[in-house]
Amino acid sequence: MERTPILAAKEGNFALRPNAVNSSVPGIQKKVSDNHIEVTYQSRFTLYDEVENVSRPVVQEKSIRTDTRVPKLGVMLVGLGGNNGSTFTAGVLANRKNLTWETKNGEVSANFYGSFTQSATTHVGFKFNEQNGELSDVFKPIN
Repeated sequence: MERTPILAAKEGNFALRPNAVNSSVPGIQKKVSDNHIEVTYQSRFTLYDEVENVSRPVVQEKSIRTDTRVPKLGVMLVGLGGNNGSTFTAGVLANRKNLTWETKNGEVSANFYGSFTQSATTHVGFKFNEQNGELSDVFKPIN
């Protein structure tokens, strides 16, 4: 039976260039560019071969690449001209411009609290009425 020795596994291809920055942790290299950050490190462990009764060291080189550009979020609103779409758009614009206005309770500023958190109660389920055999709604206050 022919056997192949276990060799170091390698994920990704990472070559240090002159602009590479070495991390303070030994064995970890960090490369920063305009579009991404790439970190490479080695993981060392031992595999035991039961047939030959020997241990073999294995080194895995791993590379992690992170994009530094922040992606934009797109939202598709069906019925933008309706109540929900126009309220959503007004809320986004108010938050973007940090709008404030006066109310009888003082000055209020725009925030991302939804209408759910502003409602007094919410529907939590149904209750069975044994006298007439019907279901009735159950509402609980939101704290």
